[in-house]
Amino acid sequence: MAKHHFWKAGFAARGKLWWSLVVAPLAILTALVMLREALSPDDRAYFHLDYLPSVRTHKAAYLAIILGYVIIVLLYLVPAAIKAMLEKGRERSDEKIRRYQRVRQSERRPESSRIDFAESNIEPYPMEIISAHRNERGFIVEASTDKAMVRALVIPFKNKRHHRSLRRVGDAYDVSAEVSWVSWDGETFDLKPGPAAWLSEEREKIPFRRDDQPSRLILATTSVSDYSNLCATQRQTATLSSAVREIPLTGTYWRVGVVFHSESEAKPIARYNFILERDGHVFWDYVETGTPYLITYNLWKDARLTKSILEGYDLWKRVREGEDVSEDHAMWQANTATFLARNFDAKPRSKFLFEKHGAGKFVRQPVQPTGLEERIGKQIDTLNELSKKD
Repeated sequence: MAKHHFWKAGFAARGKLWWSLVVAPLAILTALVMLREALSPDDRAYFHLDYLPSVRTHKAAYLAIILGYVIIVLLYLVPAAIKAMLEKGRERSDEKIRRYQRVRQSERRPESSRIDFAESNIEPYPMEIISAHRNERGFIVEASTDKAMVRALVIPFKNKRHHRSLRRVGDAYDVSAEVSWVSWDGETFDLKPGPAAWLSEEREKIPFRRDDQPSRLILATTSVSDYSNLCATQRQTATLSSAVREIPLTGTYWRVGVVFHSESEAKPIARYNFILERDGHVFWDYVETGTPYLITYNLWKDARLTKSILEGYDLWKRVREGEDVSEDHAMWQANTATFLARNFDAKPRSKFLFEKHGAGKFVRQPVQPTGLEERIGKQIDTLNELSKKD
């Protein structure tokens, strides 16, 4: 490959005209010799080609002429190729030096003059329940209580100035969101990712300027009177009916994914997972009975794991006091195993139930506890290990 570049550099240095002049003598000589061999003796005399010796009888002479000509060409070509390669090497060295100087200059440049690429910092606020109505195009718009047709469960999102890593935060434009739903209590409700609708906003893509007012993403809708008919919402991109699609929710709580996209970014600029509970009072005492409650998925998972640990300690204490807790333990074990299977991988659940994990030939059945007190104690240890890792 290096030889190829060497000769190519030599030909480029000499130029196309020089190359044409080099090829021309050999081409002319070859044409005349071939013409001589093709003509009869009378025709050769007519065209004055008798002075050219025959190839059959003078092969050595023709080879000597060709080799001599090639040597002469190389004597002109090689110096030009060497000079061209040296010039290219010098240019590469100069470019490396200039690049190094630019790097050193940027290091000495004041902080105020450096280019700092800013990214957005879109973060959620607690869920709000807003009175709203549908306009003539089917979009959901905030309204006063007396004019409300529905209530909208919205998540305010804001591009906050202060990031936890102290990096600079910038504006984001043409931002859209996708919402997905899946039952997290064993039900079969599943809603694939689809475009989200914004409260009092007909556009699908909106700007998120730094420290601007929060934009409220419509998560679900319900009637004005109660929360019995919760419906997940998604924006419909092409339809002759309502611009916002409402799908009735089945079950008691769901995992909701929200992903933000920007026209200027190839990857998502923000991603969040939430748990929406139909009746937040079932688990959270401070929530009003029958009111939906939204919490981030990680906080919900930690709280449920902590609750299982506390219930385990209560069972363990009752066993030590001589109480029969077989039925309560069976229910606690089944509920906790279901929770582990849904929110962790298979290994913690197998360890919690004292089942072997995997199917290899070296997998062994775990040692079974001798009594209920020991079983509950080891199960609590398993949950505590998960809590520390998580």
